[in-house]
Amino acid sequence: MKNKFLKIFTISALTAGAFLMTSCNEDETLVRKGKPGMTISENGTTTTITEGEDIVITFNLDYALKDATQVRVEFNGEGVTYDDFNATNMQSAGGGYYGGEGLYITIPAFVDTYTYNLSTVEDFISEADETATLTFYSAAKAFATIDQEMKVTLNNFVGEDLIMRLDWDGDYIADACGDLDFDLELLDGGFNYIGTSYTDCPESLTILGTDPDDSYTLDVSLWESFYTGSETGAIPASVTFAKAGVFNETYDLSSLYNLADGGNQNGNANAYNSFTIVKTGTTYTITDPNANPVVSGKAANYRMSVAEKRALKNK
Repeated sequence: MKNKFLKIFTISALTAGAFLMTSCNEDETLVRKGKPGMTISENGTTTTITEGEDIVITFNLDYALKDATQVRVEFNGEGVTYDDFNATNMQSAGGGYYGGEGLYITIPAFVDTYTYNLSTVEDFISEADETATLTFYSAAKAFATIDQEMKVTLNNFVGEDLIMRLDWDGDYIADACGDLDFDLELLDGGFNYIGTSYTDCPESLTILGTDPDDSYTLDVSLWESFYTGSETGAIPASVTFAKAGVFNETYDLSSLYNLADGGNQNGNANAYNSFTIVKTGTTYTITDPNANPVVSGKAANYRMSVAEKRALKNK
């Protein structure tokens, strides 16, 4: 009986082992080796959007991966740079590990389809429409392969609002935001205050395209200087008037403000300087404190050429 039991046990063990081996072999047939192919639904097509809108890119994998993988992206086109795209949620691919210059998009694990929204920048540059080529490559350490491209036509965005921004350029002897209190105040034709910017750095105000037609006054002031040092010199402040896609004009204020003079609260009687803004519909005519034109009623009929834009960006 002992030998019979041992024989039965041995046969059962062999049978179980054979079953396990068969199961392992079956599992191994399900393991996919190599890298899956990846495509984009937009391959070979041209998408047309307006600056500020999203480019929708749909990635398709042959099969899902257990790990996230990366896709390298390059932007090319006449007058097109990375500045035209909002790539804040991309990572930098500066060569080496990811291969090649550019940026990369991360495709999450366990998906075989992934939609990525790439936002574009709604800038203030008046420019001709542009066509960008987006090329997608496999990153050096990626787990999937791709070599696809799509084209995107970026139409110039034209806004209706006038944005006024008090800013500075260059090195201050004093701390621009801590030692110097610059302000913006907007008054309507009856000299009623309709907008103020006192606590931001830099300061900014906006006249909406839907606001009433009127002759507005923009007061730019150095309200107070807290600088206690002995240095003197021009303060490199400026005010920018911008209508998106139409004009972007910067007026240098450095000749009007000097550290030695202080601000209004320091006894400087010339701390206030006023600009006149005549609004007619969505057309704005702006004159400086000496009644010289800053913007002469520009409307949305001028667009910067690609060459002009390139020269501006390369300054």
